[in-house]
Amino acid sequence: MKSYNWLARTLLFLLLAMGGLANGGAPQWHFIPCFHENITGMELLSASEIAENAQPDVVAGHFGSLSEFKRDEVLLARWRKATFPHGDFTDVMKGYDTFGWYACTFDIPAAFRGMELLVDLGIIDDADETFINGVAVGKTGKVPGGSAWRTDRLYRIDKTFLKPSGNVLAVHVWSHWGLGGIVGPPVFVFPLASREDQWQVAFLPDNADIDLNRLTKLDELTDWLEKCPDKPEMCNVHVQWKDLTFWSERHNLAMFQMVLDMPQKAEKAFKKPLVLDIGPVFDVAAVFLNGRRIGLTGRFPFDDEPAFTETGQRGQYLVEPDDWNWKGENQLTVVVYREREGGGLPGVPGVMLSHPYFEKSKKTTERMFHSAVLLIQSMQMKKAEKMLSNVHPVTDSERAWLLSMQAHCAFLQWADAGKGGDNPFLGKRTRKEKLLPAVLDNVRGILEKLPVEAPRQSAMQGFCRLLQLAEHDQTIADEVHARFPYFNCHRLRFPLDRTTQGDWPRNYGGAGWVLAAMGQTHDLASSASFRPLDYRLSVPGKRDYPCLWMPKRQFNVADGHALSIPDSNKLPRSMRKIMDVTAENDPQAYPLEKGRAASWWDDHGEMHPFDDEGPDLVLELKRPGFPACEGDSLVPVRNPCFVTVHHQDFDWRTTLHPRQQSVIVHDDKNRFLDAVWLGRTDKGVYTTFIMPPEGGLRIRSVKHRSACVALSGFFVDMHYPYKVSPTPFMASDILVRQFLREVPAALRADGEEYMHADMGACRVEAARRLLANPELLAKENRCAATMALAVLAVDSSFCFDEKLPSILPVMQDMEPSALQLLLVHLQEFHAHPRWLLMIKQMLQKRRKK
Repeated sequence: MKSYNWLARTLLFLLLAMGGLANGGAPQWHFIPCFHENITGMELLSASEIAENAQPDVVAGHFGSLSEFKRDEVLLARWRKATFPHGDFTDVMKGYDTFGWYACTFDIPAAFRGMELLVDLGIIDDADETFINGVAVGKTGKVPGGSAWRTDRLYRIDKTFLKPSGNVLAVHVWSHWGLGGIVGPPVFVFPLASREDQWQVAFLPDNADIDLNRLTKLDELTDWLEKCPDKPEMCNVHVQWKDLTFWSERHNLAMFQMVLDMPQKAEKAFKKPLVLDIGPVFDVAAVFLNGRRIGLTGRFPFDDEPAFTETGQRGQYLVEPDDWNWKGENQLTVVVYREREGGGLPGVPGVMLSHPYFEKSKKTTERMFHSAVLLIQSMQMKKAEKMLSNVHPVTDSERAWLLSMQAHCAFLQWADAGKGGDNPFLGKRTRKEKLLPAVLDNVRGILEKLPVEAPRQSAMQGFCRLLQLAEHDQTIADEVHARFPYFNCHRLRFPLDRTTQGDWPRNYGGAGWVLAAMGQTHDLASSASFRPLDYRLSVPGKRDYPCLWMPKRQFNVADGHALSIPDSNKLPRSMRKIMDVTAENDPQAYPLEKGRAASWWDDHGEMHPFDDEGPDLVLELKRPGFPACEGDSLVPVRNPCFVTVHHQDFDWRTTLHPRQQSVIVHDDKNRFLDAVWLGRTDKGVYTTFIMPPEGGLRIRSVKHRSACVALSGFFVDMHYPYKVSPTPFMASDILVRQFLREVPAALRADGEEYMHADMGACRVEAARRLLANPELLAKENRCAATMALAVLAVDSSFCFDEKLPSILPVMQDMEPSALQLLLVHLQEFHAHPRWLLMIKQMLQKRRKK
């Protein structure tokens, strides 16, 4: 450790001598690279070699005197201003096992002197050692050789290590390969919770009949909880609570409370406006200080209003001097909603060292955007609008940011307007004529005028919400259609499928499928009935290129991480083992590892992470065709064709930076057709679209705040995918009633419940109850209708491997006429083609005998 202390002191001397690092206000980060794996940081530079007035050129000269360095490396060995996320690191680091230093100087405001400091560095790839004024204050991973590339760095700095001015924070970074450097941006906070403090947490009933979006005083919530029949009990969890999986599956709402650890003589420090930072939010938060709401991140679900999630967004709120209580305790209460799996507050509440909102000079576009986000979270929409009106973007990226921020701000004001009319969002119609078009016009400006850029995360979520509401609100539908004439809100819109996960062969890909290569030399693909599917992947504007990627542990396709298999299904995906497939079967239709779910990473190793910009991934598809004759010409398929894309987040979903993506769909003439907000992709999200009658589709997977896009594959079906087809399209009511009359009386009640269950979890549970009925495969019930019901239930409950051994013998005992009728039933109900193939093979064997 002594050598590293000496090393950091050397760096401190160098920084102060350079005089190029700014003091006061926001810390100004700088970066200097080193290049060889046998060099640890700046060991080759000693204090005696650095003149008192040394400039970066002098530092480069010292590097130049060493034979280990090449000439181009010497030219790069100088301090440069660091920008986040980490563009400086990737610009200069061209190889493996490279090192770099990040450093900044900062002063402690007089009012905060004598307080502990919290430094949130975010993600660093791969390992770091962090120093303050020459003293090691934290490290994550091992420099070199110990990667911790997905771990957030949150270091507390004891007040004894800090000086009133001229503090130097230095971060020594080692990168094995790929990303490299600090992703950031780093955040400096004076914590208001000690290391020993705990949150008091109560998990609230989800059926709360109180509108948390419009709740301005905490008393209304506490009064409601007092009257609750099952009053929630409080439990304690540590501050900086990162165990997001601890949250019970039975609740989606929780209330976090603590008494803030106000520093001695802190009143002077808090007599001016400050920014309260609570760290990342999962997924919505309403923040109350001493019973008064000071901020709202995202929006809670209420009645027909779905949640507007801001997963992973830092909760930052303006606090006025009058908000603090100097005559007693200061209580912080955060009501949190989590949409799916994991949730909570993994940060530490505190006040920020500085924020762009208070820096009246140097109002750059980036700083104004940060300030607008602060105002939006602090519910000061008018000020946010005014600030955005003064932004003058120069680049396309800045233009996309401005339009997205304006769309986001307009949507939230529209959503907050209250209730009224037929629209669950629209109430006070005072600004309705301006707010609704503002969302649509801003998004249209991005899609039409900035085709390389895409709407940012919050704007895209609001836009997709409007498209969804347009199905049931003619006013919204008219506004949308006026701007996007090829969007048809009255056509069938498939719900998102989050239950299939890796079991896609049970529901998708009857006509063809493509899985991303994931470390293979080519994609895994099959077209059961047609020529190979015609598809192309690209990145808009050639900002980067699509890349095939897989961690080392996934090169073994037998590994559980390479095969996406639910825990309840341990059998391999080998159809050859299960069905005893003979050589007569089509090997392309049933590959040995058809269940493999993979990802297509678009930017060769997360080169642009968490910045809510591109590069996105574009999948272009043409309609499948079949040979017109023995020649090579193809005739496009004219009947309905459905394309399902699969997004999966297998490596970031349990971290503080889960993937959040959306999909934008155009036809091959670049006409907007549809957009879908996916949110967190977790264990897999399937999204289905209808192919246009002519031409093809252009499907854009938007990265948003993710590390990168992860597109696992796509599937083509000529029938409605059974998992997502609404009952009227799966089978008419008349067909269902007629079918159920053929089922034995003992099964009609369970069959009725299953056939009319809503898609998703309800249908899965209904299918499992049906399969548990001992009468289903009873010898006396082996009719075609009963077997069809069993087949459909097996597919819906994703237990093909489990149930096939019991179903196959029953099928084999059926008479040819019953098998033929079973085939007809399954065709009527659009069952998966594998069942049709199995029955046809059985009939062929019977005829041969």
